[in-house]
Amino acid sequence: MNKKRIKVVLVDDSLLILNIFKKILSSYEELEIVGAYSKASDALKAVIKEKPDVLCTDYSMPGMDGLELISEIMEKNPCPILVVSSLVEQKKQPENVFNLLEAGAVDVLSKPLINSEEELQKFASQLLRKIILLSGVYTFRRKKKNNFSSTKEMGAFLSVNHNQKFNIVLIGASTGGPLLISEIIKTLPENYSLPIVCVQHISEGFLSGMIDWLQSLTRLKIEIAGHGEFPKPGRIYFPPEKSHLLFDNKGRFLLDYSEPLNGHKPAINKTFYSAAGTFGEKATALLLTGMGNDGATGLLKIKGEGGYTIAQDESSCIVFGMPKAAIEMNAVVSVFTPSEIIHFLKNL
Repeated sequence: MNKKRIKVVLVDDSLLILNIFKKILSSYEELEIVGAYSKASDALKAVIKEKPDVLCTDYSMPGMDGLELISEIMEKNPCPILVVSSLVEQKKQPENVFNLLEAGAVDVLSKPLINSEEELQKFASQLLRKIILLSGVYTFRRKKKNNFSSTKEMGAFLSVNHNQKFNIVLIGASTGGPLLISEIIKTLPENYSLPIVCVQHISEGFLSGMIDWLQSLTRLKIEIAGHGEFPKPGRIYFPPEKSHLLFDNKGRFLLDYSEPLNGHKPAINKTFYSAAGTFGEKATALLLTGMGNDGATGLLKIKGEGGYTIAQDESSCIVFGMPKAAIEMNAVVSVFTPSEIIHFLKNL
């Protein structure tokens, strides 16, 4: 029995680029190109008809651009979307990336200048890997002004009662994380009583753009954690690029420039393990959408020290890998929807 092929729709206003993409992807038996279009409006019709497993689109196009296309698709006919564009290059306009993710794109890939066969093969490998990855991603309808903070799903949370007092909130996330983090922090008041430490897997060069984007959405101050500083209430912290984020025995930040842990730097597990030792039952930690299992054993450590641990529920995850790993190893006290996560944090 033949394995089901991954259906792909391509859209780029450059016919040359479209031909390059078709040449690259047609050589892989596991993929089937079910449409290649130079106009986003034509691709929109193809998505409705073909129901592709992955859409690859450019960002800047005449008429309907990539951002508009993504918004339309995710509102009515959602599918995993990969943006392949020179305008998502880290050193140019990093805010473009987060506008696309906010609209519903799952991942982005910078369109390189291909001057040799070696460069073509490198790009082909990246493109194929991302398409195969995205083909297994769960997507759901997203209104153009998405808001996870509906209270209609609060029943499960209201049944959870505990009298713990916390000193710190820890959040770990990967694929799909920036959007959910943005929805969480925009609901929190300016006088929020706890520090929030976020470890988000993100490509090198995008951290500054992500912080600028998040800062525009919240009244809380967002900053990069500094070595030797105490986390302050009402602040949101991210580790610097190329550094793990730990805590000393007094609760101050320690920057760790050691090797990546299982390919991640910063690694969520490093931060969670350190927080478990420093804050114990005074820590609450959340593991959100993401691929792999980073953060799961760290969450288990926090739970073992008496802290309160939460995993995002499967139905709302872009990728359920990390929360699933934590749930399977019994590292989680509660499994919450985004609405329940927001309600929980607002009422700590």
